Amino acid sequence: CGCLQKERSSIATIALNISKGRRSALRTKTNRSYAAAKDRCTNPKNNQWKNYGGRGIEFRFSSFAEFIADVGECPSRNMSIDRKETNGHYEAGNLKWSTAVEQTRGRRNTILVPFCGGMVPLIDAASMAGISYGTVYMRIRNGWSIEKSLSTPVRSMR
Repeated sequence: CGCLQKERSSIATIALNISKGRRSALRTKTNRSYAAAKDRCTNPKNNQWKNYGGRGIEFRFSSFAEFIADVGECPSRNMSIDRKETNGHYEAGNLKWSTAVEQTRGRRNTILVPFCGGMVPLIDAASMAGISYGTVYMRIRNGWSIEKSLSTPVRSMR
C-alpha cells in the first residue's frame, strides 16, 4: 500500500531537516518532547532532574531519527511522550504517546488495587464500581477495606 515507504520518507525528511539546521523541524511537538525528555535525564540543572536522571532514569536514544523510528510522530497536540514502565528508561520499546489522563494513571504515586482479577488504578476501580473516587478514597482513609469501599453502595442524602 506504500505506507512503509511514506514512513521511511517522513523519517528521512525529518532527519535531513535537523541535520541542515532547519528551525521548522525543531519546533514540532515530537522534537520538543524528545529534547525535554533528554534534558530531564541528562541535565542536572533541569528542574525535573531529581525525578528522572537523578533517580537513575536514562535517555538511551542516540539520535532523534532513532527516537522517531521507535515512537513515530506525536499523533495529537494533546499527547506527550510516556514511558510504559514508570521506572524504566527512555529507550526503544518503552515509550508511547499518551494523553494527560493516561499519564496520570501511570505515576509512581498512583494507588493500584486488586479489582476484577487484576491490579488497576483506584480511580478506575471506583469508576467501574459506579462510586466516586473521592468517596472510595475517603472510605479507605477511614479504615475501610478496599473490597468494602468498592462494593458498599452510597447512601442517598435526603
